[in-house]
Amino acid sequence: MGVVFTDIAMQALKNIRKDDTERWRLAIIGKLQSDNVFNHCRRLPRPDGKAVYLYVMQDLHITFEDGPDERTVWNVTSVPRP
Repeated sequence: MGVVFTDIAMQALKNIRKDDTERWRLAIIGKLQSDNVFNHCRRLPRPDGKAVYLYVMQDLHITFEDGPDERTVWNVTSVPRP
């Protein structure tokens, strides 16, 4: 699944400036949505007013978080099966 996500992310990142983080995030999410690979999304507010976006896929949690320097930080975490 991680390889699949990497392929999807690389496709979504094509022709998008890396400093345009909001567009970058939306492009990846748009690609993920179009491929129906994640189950649901939650926007988790933080005390500082920024947000963490959590996307739950079959075996992965993908989080997009507003970083301290206004860049979007994304992380992919493997979720162990019960």
